[in-house]
Amino acid sequence: MRVNVYSQELTPEVVEQEKISNTGEIYKGVSLILHSSVLLHHPPEDDDRSAVTFWLPKSGERRQSMADAFRRIADVFEQGIVCHSPADAPSPPSEENPAPSEPPYLSPSQIELLSYLSGELAEASAAVAKILRHGFFSFNPDNQQVRVDKCGVAYPNNRNDLEKELSHVLVGIDMLVKNGKISSLSMEAYRQSKHAIVKKYLYHQ
Repeated sequence: MRVNVYSQELTPEVVEQEKISNTGEIYKGVSLILHSSVLLHHPPEDDDRSAVTFWLPKSGERRQSMADAFRRIADVFEQGIVCHSPADAPSPPSEENPAPSEPPYLSPSQIELLSYLSGELAEASAAVAKILRHGFFSFNPDNQQVRVDKCGVAYPNNRNDLEKELSHVLVGIDMLVKNGKISSLSMEAYRQSKHAIVKKYLYHQ
């Protein structure tokens, strides 16, 4: 059997697997998730996305040999990588370039971007706190701009405020990506990885 996975199908998402056989034996594995249609649902208990799954051997010796094999694969992937780190990223410490005794210097541009994002995150957090106290559709009775729509819902309400503040957070993220301070590809990989595990820790979703 030969498995061919084209580069366009590859994603950095890895999901641990665990299955219990009808004999009660537990099998563990790891899946490399491939690009799949957005129409496929993927809750942890029933993930329909394309993937290549490797089931782990029981033998510690075989596990170690396979770990070594995957490290060799990783070495091949890393060959010829062109560094795309930001120009202002510090070099790793060395004898010629020891670690600084003070925190790394941030440029005015970096401080401005991080300060903006920090402020918008705080405002989004405040909007969440308001909803937890008063509900999604509560509103400020002192706001002279409040109107009632044809369904009888007052607006702007707490949900509208949350939508606005989260959109402002997205603006801060967009600016950090545009300026090369964070990677949108890395964020997408982290987002997909979180989607795959988050329901384990929720009770009502």
